[in-house]
Amino acid sequence: GFIWLYKSRDSYRADGYNRLADVHFLQHNYTQAVKNYEGAITLNTEQSHYARYRRAISLGLMGKSTPKIEALRKIINDKQGDYVDDAWYELGHTYITSERYDDAAITLQQFVCDYANSPFYIAALSELGLAYYNLNRKDDARRCYEEVVACDPQSSAAMEAMRGIREIYVAEGNVDDYFAY
Repeated sequence: GFIWLYKSRDSYRADGYNRLADVHFLQHNYTQAVKNYEGAITLNTEQSHYARYRRAISLGLMGKSTPKIEALRKIINDKQGDYVDDAWYELGHTYITSERYDDAAITLQQFVCDYANSPFYIAALSELGLAYYNLNRKDDARRCYEEVVACDPQSSAAMEAMRGIREIYVAEGNVDDYFAY
């Protein structure tokens, strides 16, 4: 009702579109969520940054990975708003889930270099290790996993990283080195 009654093309209207889109998103009605996020995007207010990111996520949940990747790349290339690091990590994650390990490695390596203070840093390191592992770059994978353990030793990510480290050492026949580590 608010969007219908409030015709000013400002941040209040954009926020209304985002809230309505979020409701549709939570109800798994991604098509309608995308339409409402696009309504917020067209207003070109500060709220459009959130809408662009959530639109990309919605596209992915609709199985539209190519448009999702394009939307995330646009956010990254524009370098505006609070969702650039979110989009960068999500792009790397999308490549991992699509088994595009070369693209994932490039994207996630740049992310960990540029966003060491991001809340996605540890997850990005873990996924970078996975990308390297699948590219048969075991030493690079091990280094990523070791950094995960060093950064957050009590986390579940560190436990997963330890499994990766063990697997790499054992596969190389370096069980003693693993125990030394």
